[in-house]
Amino acid sequence: MHIRVLVCVVTICLLGCDGGLKDYYLNEHTFDAKALEMVQQKTGVTLPDGARGLHLFWQGAASVDPSFVAKIDIPKAAGEAMAR
Repeated sequence: MHIRVLVCVVTICLLGCDGGLKDYYLNEHTFDAKALEMVQQKTGVTLPDGARGLHLFWQGAASVDPSFVAKIDIPKAAGEAMAR
């Protein structure tokens, strides 16, 4: 009985650990609100209403510290307000 529980726990840990370590790419069609929220959380920058993601590359598999590059379209008026 204890071995089955241990095998289940180890399997869950191994499957769960791999989830965030893959490289992936999002384009303007797949860059959703959830990914835009992740960008805000990771960078500490609050994006204005109307901002939309154009491209995102997440690199997690080949590095110790996962990183990403994102291209975000910000409406002109909001961009000018952010610059101030």
